[in-house]
Amino acid sequence: MAARRRRIECGDYEAKCLTAPRHNLQTAPAVGRADRGKAENRRSVASARHKNLNVYLRAALNYIRHHWHGDLSLAVSFWINLVVIGVAIVAAQLLIKRPFVDHPQHLFYATAFCFVTFRVVIYPWQAIGVLRSCERALSEYKNVIWIRSAQVITVLGISVVVMDGFDLTRTVIKLNQPEEVQASVQKIYSLTLRNSTTVQLQGSLDLGITRELRQFLEAHPGVTGIILNSDGGHVFEARGLAAVIIDRGLSTYSSTRCYSSCTIAFAGGSKRILGSKAELGFHRYKLGTVMPVIDVENELKKDLQFYKDRGIDADFLEQIVHTPDTSIWVPEIEELLRAGVVHSIDDAMFNN
Repeated sequence: MAARRRRIECGDYEAKCLTAPRHNLQTAPAVGRADRGKAENRRSVASARHKNLNVYLRAALNYIRHHWHGDLSLAVSFWINLVVIGVAIVAAQLLIKRPFVDHPQHLFYATAFCFVTFRVVIYPWQAIGVLRSCERALSEYKNVIWIRSAQVITVLGISVVVMDGFDLTRTVIKLNQPEEVQASVQKIYSLTLRNSTTVQLQGSLDLGITRELRQFLEAHPGVTGIILNSDGGHVFEARGLAAVIIDRGLSTYSSTRCYSSCTIAFAGGSKRILGSKAELGFHRYKLGTVMPVIDVENELKKDLQFYKDRGIDADFLEQIVHTPDTSIWVPEIEELLRAGVVHSIDDAMFNN
């Protein structure tokens, strides 16, 4: 009886031993095959994407090569590769430069990057492709006027790039001059101590004037006012001057005239005083370059808001908007006082 019970227990044990391996042997390969299938699918998808990318890349390189050699039609070369891409480049420059418009040094670096990328690298490809396409079209079509017009427009674009290059080169030379060299160069503005409490700025608001005024005030901490006699200059420098004037709590004066961007600095004064014969002149902005790389309307809105924040009447500011950059609006003294541009008229301090 005991022997039979042992055989039954051994039989149950053997049954368990035999069934367990069968279960593992049946399920493990199935799981492995599923994993391998998923891995193969992933590899095939990645391979397909890689092939598609290579196809697109080869197509793009072929397009670039065909344009460069003048193999594309003149319509495609001119309207797509020169005009449409040119508009896209202008938009890209605006987006790149917009974060730096209030920082002249950083704006210069952004301008240099845009010039090298878009004018030195991309524009030669655009222009040479169009000119080669024009040469080919002359032998195939009779519409000579259209072909010559495309050539003239392209060449004018090349001249614009060259002029912008000269402007950028002059700025690079100016910014990289040692301080002792800069000091020896004749400036188009001057900062002089009129008396113990007043500094006078005479001349154009050129690059570097904000930095120099800040250094001047650090050397003369007793200064409480600044005389601004200027026909204007760089808008970004004028904004910098206004920021320094506000930070120092300076009063602003003008004994002769303060025109264009100079009025931005003038508006920064805690007290704004004008001589009886002095003038303030306002107008819209204009670009210092033939290429539209800055959103002029947006920059004008910024300064109109600044004037408004300084307590200047909105109706007065509306007149600035309607004054073209080719002229200057010189309001009467009574109008300046009424609009809050000027706080008082006083000649006494200019006689000291």
